Amino acid sequence: MTRIYFGVALAGALSLMACSRSPAMDDPAPAKAIRMGTVSLVREDDAAKYSAILTPNAQVDLAFHVSGYVVALHQTKGADGRWRPIEPGAPVAAGTILARIRPADYQAIVDKARGTKEESQAGIATAETQLVQAQASLAQAELDFSRVSALWQQESTTKPVYDASKTKLDVANAAVDAARSGIIAATKHREAAEAQLREAQIPLGDTELRAPFDAVVLERRAELGTLAAAGTPAYTLGDLTTMKARFNVPDFALARFREGQSLQLSIDAFPGAGIQGRVLSLAATADPKGGS
Repeated sequence: MTRIYFGVALAGALSLMACSRSPAMDDPAPAKAIRMGTVSLVREDDAAKYSAILTPNAQVDLAFHVSGYVVALHQTKGADGRWRPIEPGAPVAAGTILARIRPADYQAIVDKARGTKEESQAGIATAETQLVQAQASLAQAELDFSRVSALWQQESTTKPVYDASKTKLDVANAAVDAARSGIIAATKHREAAEAQLREAQIPLGDTELRAPFDAVVLERRAELGTLAAAGTPAYTLGDLTTMKARFNVPDFALARFREGQSLQLSIDAFPGAGIQGRVLSLAATADPKGGS
């Protein structure tokens, strides 16, 4: 589509009178200059340039989940050969420990939970031993009762002897049931202790701050010896392997863009380097400040 924009010609309006002049107008009005405008053609399909803001493909603020004193920072060797805490602009690999806070307080909680787990494990072993003993007593009681029962049927023993043997058998059965219940209770206690240990290990693991992906350090706020509060950002990392260019366009030009469209970008920091980009998304609403 071609639009034509015309310049506006401004001219002074001259009052034309009749052939006879009024006596009050002896001097004619001076002529006014005319400003001419040039007619130009503008094509909507001509290439347009827009200023964009480059942002990392991914950017995160890393913060400790627990509070404590910073006792270690990831270090790199500088140009002078000295080791220093990592500074903005340095690359880091995924999983790199960027900072560590004092783990002693959280390690003590883990040790306590581990001790409780070991006690519960010993409780299970004790209950199992009691079950073996109870089962052995039950086997002997069953054997004795079988012999006494046979004599009772032959009327070769007395009622008190029979009753005593029967009572001994019942007690042995109850002891076996109690031992089995003890194993179940000890097992549940161990499971609770294991859960407590896992829960205690989470804060201990959070004393280390690791890079979640290959990135570049954009900002470092952590310092050795400082008290880091939980949730306070210590590092800002960015994935600069792929960049996003965000820019605004006027409403009448929005129809020129579509998702997946290839666009040419130029960056002042890399003059002459042709960078090919691809449209990822179009905003659903206009910028409330600029209306674009």
